[in-house]
Amino acid sequence: MNMFRYFLYDEKLLDVPMEKEYWKNLHRSLQEAGVVCVPVDKHGKISPDWEKNLVTGTKAQQTEIEPGQCLMLAMTGQQVTYAKEHFIPVLGLELPGQEQLSGVQMLLLGLEDLDVDFLQKQFQRCLGIPWDILSTPRCLVRELELADLPELFALYEKPHVTDYLEPLYVYDEEKIYQQEYIANVYGYFGYGMWLVRHRDTGELIGRAGVEQRIVGDETQLELGYVFAPEYWHQGYATEVCTAILEWVHRHLDFDRVEAMVEPGNEASVRLLLRLGFSDMGTATRDGKKFLHYRMILSDVGA
Repeated sequence: MNMFRYFLYDEKLLDVPMEKEYWKNLHRSLQEAGVVCVPVDKHGKISPDWEKNLVTGTKAQQTEIEPGQCLMLAMTGQQVTYAKEHFIPVLGLELPGQEQLSGVQMLLLGLEDLDVDFLQKQFQRCLGIPWDILSTPRCLVRELELADLPELFALYEKPHVTDYLEPLYVYDEEKIYQQEYIANVYGYFGYGMWLVRHRDTGELIGRAGVEQRIVGDETQLELGYVFAPEYWHQGYATEVCTAILEWVHRHLDFDRVEAMVEPGNEASVRLLLRLGFSDMGTATRDGKKFLHYRMILSDVGA
C-alpha cells in the first residue's frame, strides 16, 4: 500500500482546547503507524523547529520530505494554496470561528473519530489510488480504477453476462462515466459497485457492491452483482455478497438492503434467498417491473 509518511498540521492546532484530547489520540495512532507529524505555519511552510515534534523520535531533515509522501490537514486558505502548489494532498479542518476553507479533498469539522485508516483512505483518494474494501477466503474486493476498463469490458463480453444486465457504454463513453463515478460516487459516498478479483490469480471475476437509490421520499441501499460464467455455481457470489452485507452492517447507517431482479433470472433469486433476503413482491424502476427482495441488516450473521 502507498502509505503517507508525513502528516502536516497547523502548529496552532495544539492551542485549540476542545481538540487537544482528540489530537493526542490521533498523534499516538500516527506514531504507532510510523507516520511523522510535522507542524506548518499559517502559510503551509514547515516550522524551523519541527524536529521537536517528530512522532518517531528519529531526526529527519526537511529536504527529505517529498510531497508525494505527505498529507496536509489545513486550517488556513494559505495552507491549502501551498499544498496545491506543491502537489500535496490536502484535507481541511474548519473549527468554530476559524477561516472558511474551500478547494480541499474533504472538509472536516473536528478531529473526533479521526483515525489513521480514514487519513490513509483520503490520501489514496487524493492520489487516485483505489481503496481496498474487503477480502474473503477466495476473493479481494476493491474500487475500480480506469486501468481496469479493458478487463471490465472482457467480463461483460462473456456469454450470458448481460442477459439480465445493462451492457457497458462504448469504450470512450464508459471511460467518462467511470471517471465521474470514481469522483462522485466513490468520492462522495465511499462505496458503490466494486471489482471482485480472485485472491490467488488476481483475475477479475466479477463486480458487486451497494448503491443508493431514491424511491419516493426514501433513500434506499441496493445490492448489485455480476460474476463471470466460469465462476457460477461455485459459491463465489454467496461468499462475496455475504461479506458485503456484513460490511454494510458495520459501516453504513442503513437498516436494510434492497435487491431488484429481472423476471426470469432464477439464479439471482436463488442467491438472494440463500443470502437471507425476503420476497417483497414486485417494484417498478424507470417504468420497468422487477422482482423485489429485501434484507433486514439486523439479521446479517444471525
